[in-house]
Amino acid sequence: MNQDGKFEVTYKDFTEFLTRKRVNVAMLEKGAIDPILAATSTHLQQIRDQYDLTYEQIFQIFASQKKETRMVDINKEDFIKAMQGMEVKVTVEDINELFNFLDNESRNRIQKKGFVNGISFITQRMGGSGLDSLTGKGVI
Repeated sequence: MNQDGKFEVTYKDFTEFLTRKRVNVAMLEKGAIDPILAATSTHLQQIRDQYDLTYEQIFQIFASQKKETRMVDINKEDFIKAMQGMEVKVTVEDINELFNFLDNESRNRIQKKGFVNGISFITQRMGGSGLDSLTGKGVI
């Protein structure tokens, strides 16, 4: 983020992002889930199950920790901080990939509906049982 509060990205990062976006779209069209998205979503699913939360409640926890007072959406920076604050054992790059997937309009913001629908879609495609079950099913 620059001094004006705007998000800046290098050319290299931009081209890598576009490449990953195309890979994710191609995988989804073939009925597959990106292993990075699956692994990151599995961690959220484990938190949901461990604390008996819904994905809506997890989104609200994330939204309550952000700098801005609006609770309707989360930007990438706040999403990464919230995920790290939940001690999810994934890299920042993987969290970034999940955010980019959930931010399907590329606005650098995700809303509760997009978060819930996106995570639910990924976990349902995995059979609702996490990443470990996927390797034997040929999903990833």
